[in-house]
Amino acid sequence: LWEKSFAWSSRKQSCVALSTMEAEYYAASQAAQEIVNLKGVISESMNCSDQNLNTVLKVDNLSAISMIKTYQNSKRGKHIDIKAHFIKDLYLKKIMDLEYVNSEENAADLFTKPLCKEKFIYLRNVVMNAVVESKQYID
Repeated sequence: LWEKSFAWSSRKQSCVALSTMEAEYYAASQAAQEIVNLKGVISESMNCSDQNLNTVLKVDNLSAISMIKTYQNSKRGKHIDIKAHFIKDLYLKKIMDLEYVNSEENAADLFTKPLCKEKFIYLRNVVMNAVVESKQYID
């Protein structure tokens, strides 16, 4: 919403992923479900169609993005649970767009990785929508 994070969460995945790509694919699908719900709430409160709300999901795994954007399933993803393909459907129907986020800029790392003090403060400010002045601490 207004190019800022509107919702976030961190929790253990409920299924076993066989690769990083698959784990990111499942996480993106769960995020997409949350986005659809939030778009409905926001569109009702703003009295507009949810189709007018541009939605971009940021994903930090290029393989997962490629898998979502591809119409056909690949050999690597043929075992992925069908309900996880919900995100692929949203992307192909142009309800949601995907964007790659570099690991250095990934605000989700705040919840999932041990960080140095400077990076923690930077990502905390990103998540809290504070003004972030510089990213120079990242080597």
